[in-house]
Amino acid sequence: MTVSDAARGALRDLADHGAFTALAVATNGLRGEVIQVCAWRGGQLTFGALAALRGPLDPDAAALHGLSETDLRGAPPCSALADDLRAALTGPVVVYGAAYAAACLTASGVTLDTGRWVDAQDLASQAYGTWSGRHGNFNRLSLSGAMQAAHVSDGPAHFEFAPKTAPGVAARTWAFVRAHRPTGGLDSPAHWPALTLPTARGPVRLGADHDYL
Repeated sequence: MTVSDAARGALRDLADHGAFTALAVATNGLRGEVIQVCAWRGGQLTFGALAALRGPLDPDAAALHGLSETDLRGAPPCSALADDLRAALTGPVVVYGAAYAAACLTASGVTLDTGRWVDAQDLASQAYGTWSGRHGNFNRLSLSGAMQAAHVSDGPAHFEFAPKTAPGVAARTWAFVRAHRPTGGLDSPAHWPALTLPTARGPVRLGADHDYL
């Protein structure tokens, strides 16, 4: 079995499980300050909350996620979201760029049990990416690239939220994984071997350029 076969098998196992939660965060630039957290489960948004700014809003970040200082005015600190977020993260938790999201949440005062988080970007890159002999790993696929590779439809006709917003990333992560279920239409064998789902890597350095959208 190739690495790509194993990664697709892990995606299929996860999709077949059904009751997984896709998590996404929006940050105030690359400093790791979380200002929005969203979770998607069963085809719908199950958790969505804004968090207070701790400094000026980064204009480049605002252009991505569309949040303004007015939107965030009066929002609680991110640490105040921890209990409700923990309650919302039931079943396997899937994150596109899990190590980065975990580091951002921790830096923002939210400590979660991330040991069983699944990094969908790792699986997507192994399933559909190309091997880089120079770097000794698979090239990292963006979420939009992974969806295209897996033939998952994107766009306003299929998603209510824009692609680089926290709810949009959570919805697309869920849809990408869910597309690998046995009836998803992918050219996968009928029976993949049972695999242990990989966990998030870490630690990561905040402030680095993470291309996961």
